[in-house]
Amino acid sequence: MNTKPNFKLLFLLSFLALGSPVLANDCPDIRTNAAPNGSQTMADFLVERSERVSNANQFDGVSTTFGPFGFEIFDVLDVVAETREIGTSTWFLDGTATFAKGAATPDTFSVTFNQVYPNTHEFRVRGKRTHERSISLARGTGLDLEALAMVQAQIAFVLQEMRRDVDTVDGTAAQQAASTAVTARDDALQAAQDAEDAKTVLETVSTVLTDLEAGTIAGPITFQATATFQDGLVFQGDDEQRTTLVIPTYYRFSNPAGSTELEINKPAAVGFLARIWGLWNGVSQWAVDLGDSSADNDFVIKRYDAAGNFLANALKIKRTNGQALLTGELTLSENDPIAWALGNTIKVGNGSPEGNVEANVGSLYLRRDGNASVGVLYVKQAGSGLTTGWVAK
Repeated sequence: MNTKPNFKLLFLLSFLALGSPVLANDCPDIRTNAAPNGSQTMADFLVERSERVSNANQFDGVSTTFGPFGFEIFDVLDVVAETREIGTSTWFLDGTATFAKGAATPDTFSVTFNQVYPNTHEFRVRGKRTHERSISLARGTGLDLEALAMVQAQIAFVLQEMRRDVDTVDGTAAQQAASTAVTARDDALQAAQDAEDAKTVLETVSTVLTDLEAGTIAGPITFQATATFQDGLVFQGDDEQRTTLVIPTYYRFSNPAGSTELEINKPAAVGFLARIWGLWNGVSQWAVDLGDSSADNDFVIKRYDAAGNFLANALKIKRTNGQALLTGELTLSENDPIAWALGNTIKVGNGSPEGNVEANVGSLYLRRDGNASVGVLYVKQAGSGLTTGWVAK
């Protein structure tokens, strides 16, 4: 007959009778609340429903120690302190804070910060227990029910904290991270497309440079939102290494809105060298002829009405002798005299010029505050370069 004990049967009976297996007693017995005579005093180790985290507490700008709080701990390693600026959402761990707890197991506790925080900041403490078993559950040939109750309380604390942390996971942050990743992917795809476009542009520029080296660019070239070359474009280099832009018809610049334009062209009329147009909404307002239809190639500034109809030559300067013909009124400021190359001037001012206005003989002075008694027109009759010699007429 086999007299060896059936350990599997004993384990099963122990599990059914006590609700928990008999565990080996290879850990030191760290039981608490032992009576002086060595007998065990039973404790319930009740665990209330809790998230094991304090409310946000505002610093007072003076104190460094706070507590107790609304939950208990087994060990000072089971809790952390976090701080943040009031009004912000992110908590920061203060790894330098220290904790002290009461003698009971578990018991309330206090926290001490190693610096004085201003009252613009707040703190909280929260349980953060790492599960372990450092207590022997065996007592003689049975279970130490008090030790078992303590271990169950520790497990309950860990589960409460795990539940709290799972419930407070910020799903919005994960969604934002995913959205950022998608945006980064789209940006990368756009960058790849831009690179492909840039490659195409570089190939076009390379072709243009090749044509430039050959001396001619055939066909129209359009610069987007900048300028359009019509009827072909030719660049030619001369002996002085200058570059000449030959424009068969016209060369126009427009602003992005298209309201104002500058056009350079060569009119079909014989004798014209070039014309510069100033346009508003496509309608001519001014024109500058660099050489008109005459054989002299004079410089002319032309005026147009709002509808683009020619009004008159505002200014014409003859190329041969520099003679200027001004159409319309010439307005000068009070301090801008009319001067001739020979040194004569026409000046305007208040008061008598005698002793006050320097001029050469033959100059004129128009007195704005003059009258029949003191004179209005003065002629410089003597003393070139001096302020004297003025005679009222």
